[in-house]
Amino acid sequence: SSTGTGTTKHWRGRVTAIAAVTPAIDEEQTMRIVMGERFLTVRWPRPDIGWKAAFAAIAQQGKEAFIDAGLVELSKGLFQQAILTLPTISDLYAERIARMADFVAFCRAGVRLSNGGMLVCRPSPEGPGRLAKSMTGVSRGSASLYRQSEVIERDVFDAMRLAWDSIPPDRADVLKGFLRNQSLATIPLEDSLKNRAFEELRVLGIVTMGDTFTKPFQEMIEALGREYLLSIGVDRS
Repeated sequence: SSTGTGTTKHWRGRVTAIAAVTPAIDEEQTMRIVMGERFLTVRWPRPDIGWKAAFAAIAQQGKEAFIDAGLVELSKGLFQQAILTLPTISDLYAERIARMADFVAFCRAGVRLSNGGMLVCRPSPEGPGRLAKSMTGVSRGSASLYRQSEVIERDVFDAMRLAWDSIPPDRADVLKGFLRNQSLATIPLEDSLKNRAFEELRVLGIVTMGDTFTKPFQEMIEALGREYLLSIGVDRS
């Protein structure tokens, strides 16, 4: 494009955007999905250390410039050591990512319900292609930072957890409960939240009124591995 210097310059590449937000963004989940979701999510829980975190924050006052400079140097060293060639990924890992992308695309699909719980419009889950490419990019990026020529289990696991975190949290809690063979009533979540999440999952064809997974999703889960999905969705602290 024209730069005002009389010359035209071209650039080709990819830009990654990282945004930090509060959980309030989940309230806009339906609109984001309907318009076309572009992000993977990292859910960072409130630390259990409480006052110790506040104490450490106080100790940082007046040292911001030093901390910023240190982070710049650490980040520079991290990315400068990465290999520039694209790490390869095996068919085994590519298939696992593709299956997970398909599963998550349904589980995070937008569902519009009225205040009375009536379905406003028919859900339309996204295709899994974009999500699968993003997950593969994360896996390959991780391998590159570790200076690996190929993607290994650790890299895939990180991408799978990102995908799981992209499922709305109340739905994820219901899914985890059913993966553990719990009934809806025994899942430790406020009734109004889990009932709405369950209804959204039911409308999407993922669960049944009998607190089980529908046959297509039972097959998805068995292909990915029930225990593997639970290890991905484990609570972080």
